[in-house]
Amino acid sequence: MELGETFEETVRRETKEESGLLLGKLELFQLYSGRDRMIEYPSGDVCFGPGISFEGLRKDIK
Repeated sequence: MELGETFEETVRRETKEESGLLLGKLELFQLYSGRDRMIEYPSGDVCFGPGISFEGLRKDIK
């Protein structure tokens, strides 16, 4: 995710970069958060990785 980018902009950009596909309408599918998204490393560093999933169609499919 780039600084200042929305979730929708990110999924569109990443999809185009990785697959060359353009996306049409997007709908929020699922949010992932909570303690099970936390990772603690042996060094003591802790990371939290929430996630978001969208459902969408290619732009050329009606």
